Amino acid sequence: MKIDEKLDLLNQYQGILLFREGLFLRAYNQSAYILNEILGQQLKLKFYQAAGARNQWIVKCGFPANKINERLPGAALTSFGYRIAGDFDLTDYGQWFARRCLEENEMNEMAKADSESLLTTSRRRRSSRCI
Repeated sequence: MKIDEKLDLLNQYQGILLFREGLFLRAYNQSAYILNEILGQQLKLKFYQAAGARNQWIVKCGFPANKINERLPGAALTSFGYRIAGDFDLTDYGQWFARRCLEENEMNEMAKADSESLLTTSRRRRSSRCI
């Protein structure tokens, strides 16, 4: 299933959707927010811009599929993974998402600047050896 299709399903569903991807279950956007911020699952979040999703920012997290009964015992099996019904409060989701995307973007910019600095330093060292 493509990311566009996953996001469309998420926008139509009120609860949590988990998509099976190999040995893992992945949650995107609102589902990732609910798992981490409301249910306290403490999953590692990854923010990225998806070319297949109109180049929009997306957040995802995941865990091994064989841990579903430990983490979310009430999850219902679907054709694409699992779902958890619920009327979760998403009032703070927009602010959370914007803040986290900004933080991720700033960290990426700093990492890029650091790697460019290291590359420049490395080039200077190589060029000084040639003299």
